Amino acid sequence: MSPLETPLPATRTPYTQSYTPPTNRPCLEDGYAEKPSGLPHTEYGIRNTGYSNACSHTKHTYMKHLYLLTLFALFAFAGCEKDDLAPAKIVTSDFDPAFARVLQERGYIPDAEQISTADLATITTLDVSGAYDNPGTLTSLRGIEHFKSLTALYCSHNELTELDVTQNTALTYLDCLSNELTELDVTQNTALTTLICFLNQLTSLDVSQNTKLIDLRCNTNKLTSLDVSHNTALETLDCYSNELTSLDVSQNVALTRLDCLYNKLASLDVSHNTALTFLDCSFNPLMSLDLTHNSALIELGCRDTGLTELDISRSTALTSLWCNANQLTTLDVSHNTALEILDCYSNELTSLDVSANTALTELDCDNNKLPSLGVSRNTALTKLYCSSNQLPSLDVSRNTALTYLECEYNPGDGVSSFPITAWFDNETVPAGLNVYSSSWQYDGKTITIDFRKAE
Repeated sequence: MSPLETPLPATRTPYTQSYTPPTNRPCLEDGYAEKPSGLPHTEYGIRNTGYSNACSHTKHTYMKHLYLLTLFALFAFAGCEKDDLAPAKIVTSDFDPAFARVLQERGYIPDAEQISTADLATITTLDVSGAYDNPGTLTSLRGIEHFKSLTALYCSHNELTELDVTQNTALTYLDCLSNELTELDVTQNTALTTLICFLNQLTSLDVSQNTKLIDLRCNTNKLTSLDVSHNTALETLDCYSNELTSLDVSQNVALTRLDCLYNKLASLDVSHNTALTFLDCSFNPLMSLDLTHNSALIELGCRDTGLTELDISRSTALTSLWCNANQLTTLDVSHNTALEILDCYSNELTSLDVSANTALTELDCDNNKLPSLGVSRNTALTKLYCSSNQLPSLDVSRNTALTYLECEYNPGDGVSSFPITAWFDNETVPAGLNVYSSSWQYDGKTITIDFRKAE
């Protein structure tokens, strides 16, 4: 029986009647309210101060407040979680032995043979990860349910076939990448802000209860569907290398990064994702892509999607564009003056104007139908790939930063040479310039590069 449940003796009655102290009575320095008539001081629990009458009403009020505070404290104590009051328990038998050994090896517990709840009560971060080049061998984290205070769990690069974190409701960060998980229940982990579970064998993933998620990386699994409509705080979504046939990101207006390449998406609407700075939707049968609302884009990958046109005129912040292996016949990059990397190889381009792209350091326009290519204004170029086009010649005389040049399988003069105007000649090719091939076969003729120093 708690102190609050202990009854008063039958001879005692709480003093509840109001009392008006006499006027002009000095207050007792250490006294309390006047006792009820007929009860001795000792029975009522009041110190005998030597005064027969009560102190001021203030002292009475003070006593009442003290009583209420005591009640409050007792109720608070009585309302504590049972686990908080329960004595430490030995829970060794609940643990996977290999997991227990790793916990001891990494200093989380003193003894893998004698695991107490007291050892685990204050642990908020747990790292039992292996490494890419030195993976761990854990197959189970049985016993993880006893880490009641856990907010961050790192268990990547192991051999986990199961992971039960339904009791770890304080988790905000979970990294279980590169394991053998076929299922993962995070419906009870409503505090999660980061979930990293890629490189597993997941066929489904329910994140509908994880409304605080900011970072979700579930790529390289076997997901056929993914509902992120409830994850309105999401900023990063990596779901590439799955089997998704649709993806609705209309509710994810905070998204800054979306990587969904290598899926089966027939369409992708990113018109609501105006904060996107990174988008890679490559290797999906999209056929079309509307980027007119994505002016914040910095990096864009749309390789091998079947695109016949691509309007990036509003994406003026672009620094990297990978649009190779499509069916583009034109590509306007005149508005993308910040471009540093442009990969547009394996399309059907008949012209390419990069004169406005003075920040370019890498240009790959291999395997198109270009009859000419002007790079005189691209003085920052370090890599130039322009093989398999219709180029009769090339001028790189102002591209003195070049370290790699690939230009084979062009017709050149159609007879024997491919003239290249440079800042050097055949006898003084810079040691820092790597030329992929010096000659090739074209239309039955051997074509050889002829470097000619600009006059």
